[in-house]
Amino acid sequence: MSIQQKVNLAISVLFVLMACSSQKNIQIKSDEYDLINFLLEQNDNYKVSQDFLSWDENSYSTYRDFNPSEIEEFDFLAINKELDLDSLFTSEEIDQLKNKIDSEKPMKLKKNAVIEPSKLVTNKMDVIYPASIMGVAYPIIIQGTRGKTFGFILSSFSEKGTYYSIYKKKDEFDWDIIHKTMIAIE
Repeated sequence: MSIQQKVNLAISVLFVLMACSSQKNIQIKSDEYDLINFLLEQNDNYKVSQDFLSWDENSYSTYRDFNPSEIEEFDFLAINKELDLDSLFTSEEIDQLKNKIDSEKPMKLKKNAVIEPSKLVTNKMDVIYPASIMGVAYPIIIQGTRGKTFGFILSSFSEKGTYYSIYKKKDEFDWDIIHKTMIAIE
């Protein structure tokens, strides 16, 4: 093998190694993770648990459970507690939501999906004061036929409580909250 061939081989190997290492740093882009990252940015002193909260274990297993107008809420500070999903969505969108409620959801948050991987807690013993832990359920995202994107999420904050929220995507980075209620006090 000539010196030129060795140099070409070394350069090829170097490019392959660089490509492989850069693949690890590619962030997953999805509306589900956009919503999680938005919540992290809104709650700067929190870190997020790698384990997703369970929708079922928090009594959100049917369409009726997701529709704020169908639930008797005891949170007097709830935002838009009379919101009726039947008037917000078409019948096709309601079917899409029902299918997503019934579908399998991931159990763990992907490290490369969080904007700041240092905010991901894989072991709760790793948390150092003053950081607190936030848990989230895997968001359920509905792409509306009118071009609007809606996100449903459970979020649990240490020393605050657990909340059920519905967001409407404003743009690539921002979400507007259209419903929020506390479902448990911690």
